[in-house]
Amino acid sequence: YFAASADAHLALGHITPGDYTCPAPDNGEKTPDAALRRLAHVVCADIDEIGRDGALQVAREFWQAQRTLITRAVGRALFQSGAERVITAGIGADLFAREIDGVTLNRELGKVADALPAHAVREVALRVAGD
Repeated sequence: YFAASADAHLALGHITPGDYTCPAPDNGEKTPDAALRRLAHVVCADIDEIGRDGALQVAREFWQAQRTLITRAVGRALFQSGAERVITAGIGADLFAREIDGVTLNRELGKVADALPAHAVREVALRVAGD
């Protein structure tokens, strides 16, 4: 089994095991050590072959690619919409607010802000279904 994005973020300290809300790809533990083992599998290796540093490098490379994709997409959306700022919500709100100079709703609303992305998807789906 390979890794999920949660494995990279757990290994890098961006999230806690409690924040790892999806099933692990191998249905294994949601610990930093287990995440590093899964990350090693991404490059067809075992942790004893590439070591913790090698697995952490896999996580860093993933994070760099993810950060680039998201910041570019957000930049395009800001440009096209004319919006002045981004408001982040959900489990990655704090992390991405720092990356894109955004504002996070988590501080204002607390944990309920984590549900806002799902609510937004629901609203879009209802609008599309009504068309």
